[in-house]
Amino acid sequence: MKQIFFIFSLVFLFSCSRNQSSPTAATIDFDTIKESSDLLFSSLVNPPRTIILDNTNDDALIGSIQKMEIYKDRIVIMDCLIGKCLYVFSTDGQFICKIGTRGVGPGEFVTLVDFTIDRNSGDIYILDLALRCAHIYSSSSGEYLSTVDLTKVKGLYAGQIMFVDGYLYADMHTPKEFDETKYLLQKIDPSTGKTVECYYTPDEVNKGWYLPQSTLSPYFNFTGKHAVFSMDFMDDIIDLGSDELRPLISLKGKDLVSPADLQPIKEAENPVQELRKLNKIHTLTHFIEHDDWLYFETERGRSLGTVLYNKRTNEATSYRFLKDDYLCMDNTILNTQFGFATEEGICYYANPGTVPVFLDGMRNGLVTGDFDKKDELLKLDAEDANPILFYYTFKN
Repeated sequence: MKQIFFIFSLVFLFSCSRNQSSPTAATIDFDTIKESSDLLFSSLVNPPRTIILDNTNDDALIGSIQKMEIYKDRIVIMDCLIGKCLYVFSTDGQFICKIGTRGVGPGEFVTLVDFTIDRNSGDIYILDLALRCAHIYSSSSGEYLSTVDLTKVKGLYAGQIMFVDGYLYADMHTPKEFDETKYLLQKIDPSTGKTVECYYTPDEVNKGWYLPQSTLSPYFNFTGKHAVFSMDFMDDIIDLGSDELRPLISLKGKDLVSPADLQPIKEAENPVQELRKLNKIHTLTHFIEHDDWLYFETERGRSLGTVLYNKRTNEATSYRFLKDDYLCMDNTILNTQFGFATEEGICYYANPGTVPVFLDGMRNGLVTGDFDKKDELLKLDAEDANPILFYYTFKN
């Protein structure tokens, strides 16, 4: 990732302070957690509604999905690797508009890295890492509205953002040689582009790890009910929407990576490679929330795990695999990826690179799953197809 260095004010500590968290909503102990093999989609959600994205317009062609959000009757998709822009579709797959072009003029961006949606107004904020700003666009028309100058934020740069209750939350990257206290999360006033509050030092929440150019990966997500934040080596999933930031879920147990585990990794030539060798949980991701349960995934070394927390019984179960038994090809699961959660359900997608495998499976009779629009899918040209989305509503 291209790094843009700039000089910023040394007056740092006065506007940044630790936020005292209220009691956790749920605690999961991995020393006593129940374990099981497969968690089936069919136990949580109904059969999916297939969304075939329009590809009849050249402006609608997507190279790959890095992020997506659903807002009302709109699906917003980010392709920052190939198309290098945002695409807006209706929830039935009709192309609406393409947002953004490369450049340095008004509303243009150089390095698209993230986007977020103001869920009150529908405005879309696109984060440009190189120009250190967030451009604002209309989600209904794609029209450029204005720009938030982020050169005044704390830290070297912000790499990810999320709009919550009138503010932008962003990660913080501050060079080790700077003497100021290092924080991991900041709250930004979009009307001024200035940091109004900072939260969480590495010693407080992620085992003292602060190597922002190596493995530190922030994660913002909307669970369907809460805007949440986590980061590598944190044991908490933080609720950003409460009056006072607090853990939505807190984990404990010897299976979690410890400061002692991380110390030799910090000094390794390739920290990421060494981390993958460690058989400890180091990352929490893909949070989904239902009235009755909370779901998230864990990364342990090179392996992924799944956790389901029952709100009614306060019990958690760790699963080795999440199996989409609605999209099953001769005991091989289609490589779909988590897209986004709403209050009613979740969306997964198959990127263009996996669409030919899926369609070949259908044509060869290997797909026995329960999903709609099979005839329409069989008519697709696999080489030119856009990503295929699958939207699953929650079971009652």
